Amino acid sequence: MSGPAAGLTAIVLTAIGKLGAFEAFLMAVVLAGALQLLLGFIRAGLSPTIFLLMLLPVCLPRSVSSSF
Repeated sequence: MSGPAAGLTAIVLTAIGKLGAFEAFLMAVVLAGALQLLLGFIRAGLSPTIFLLMLLPVCLPRSVSSSF
């Protein structure tokens, strides 16, 4: 196995070892997916964008920030 799948295999095997059972790993994956869906529905991903746009003019020089 090569590419991204090889690293993912190691992560999955480690997680299964820490959780103790494959079923517990699957439950963790399902709960993580449900949490991502919930955060997507309430549009929680927009808040970092708002803060970033507020900080850009402060962090960047005037010549670059005027293009935003």
